[in-house]
Amino acid sequence: MREADLRKWHRTGGVFLAFFIFLHIITGIVLSVEDLLGEYWGGIHDIHGGFGKIGGIYRILLGIGLVWIVISGCIIYMNIRKRMKKRI
Repeated sequence: MREADLRKWHRTGGVFLAFFIFLHIITGIVLSVEDLLGEYWGGIHDIHGGFGKIGGIYRILLGIGLVWIVISGCIIYMNIRKRMKKRI
């Protein structure tokens, strides 16, 4: 895959996943605060870890998306380093 295509897919994937990652982060923080305060705030549990099989599929896809972003980011970084070494 050409680096330009890899960067395009990396950027598109990152923008697409950003909302879902942000949602997962916020609900995780709320659950942690909830545990510390000993209160129950309702639907946050469903958003973060519920919804049965659909929720499981969502979390698997989110994990796969994050793995893609990490791997493609590492490949892009290594390509940049390789180019910089050639210049020196």
